[in-house]
Amino acid sequence: MKRALYMVLIVIVCITGFFVGKKVYTMENPVIDNSEEISEEGTSIGTFFSDALSSLQAAKKEDLKAKYEQARAVSNETKGWIWIENTRIDYPIMLGQNNYYLNRSYDGKSSSSGSIFLDEAQPGFGNVNVIHGHNMLNGKMFTDLHKFYRAETKDQMKYVYIYDGESDIERKFEVFSVMRVSASYSLKMNIGNLADTKVYAQELKNQSAYKYNFTLEEKPILILNTCFSDGTNDHLIVALQEIENN
Repeated sequence: MKRALYMVLIVIVCITGFFVGKKVYTMENPVIDNSEEISEEGTSIGTFFSDALSSLQAAKKEDLKAKYEQARAVSNETKGWIWIENTRIDYPIMLGQNNYYLNRSYDGKSSSSGSIFLDEAQPGFGNVNVIHGHNMLNGKMFTDLHKFYRAETKDQMKYVYIYDGESDIERKFEVFSVMRVSASYSLKMNIGNLADTKVYAQELKNQSAYKYNFTLEEKPILILNTCFSDGTNDHLIVALQEIENN
């Protein structure tokens, strides 16, 4: 089933908000030698680096899970955690009424920074996952999403990590579309099957400001939404597809 919703578009300029601690991980994939070269201990170099990467991924998942559980203890409307490499985005993901989390932090306190939140039309994580957040002058919330759009930083931006608290999995998404859209732009959500999700993803990819060498598959997608806050009501849309989960 397809359902189109017009986004709630509010531009807020404020220097206050809540702070969530951040731990940065470097997730650059090492070059893995797939030859049969063996170390003195009898372990192939490829296996060594593969195991090291797996350990790093496991540690990152546990860190995101721990942060999620701390936030979940404060509010049962906490659905997950989002972390984006090369940014300050490291926040709980809430699910409730949009107007509520536009102006309140995850603990329910009044905050012009608001929260990072799934659109209220979604029951939880699904095939199409729309997440909103403010663009703040102080750099908090979804401000750093603009790194995906700016020419000087776009090449540094590729992955978004979501810890899904309901499924206890870490999900890795890769960008395939970045768009500047008007306030009236309509997003689809609650798409019932992955075949239709892929069709919608292709629509988004066709509208991208940049061309990505990414082959779409029948997998869930993530849509991140924030304002431009430049005197217009335009919004930035970053669309990504899931490539891994563990």
